Amino acid sequence: MQEYELELSVGDVLVIGNRTITVVDIDGPEVSFRVDDADGDEFVDAVCESFYPAK
Repeated sequence: MQEYELELSVGDVLVIGNRTITVVDIDGPEVSFRVDDADGDEFVDAVCESFYPAK
């Protein structure tokens, strides 16, 4: 598996395979995403905590 490090802001969109991932909120180390499938249906809301300190 290849690892990528990206700097993201609220509103940024990533397309991975048939999923569209939108950054909806950043609150300190927590980042909230909305994940939609290829048909535009909302797939899941996810919250991730950063493993790295902000630069």
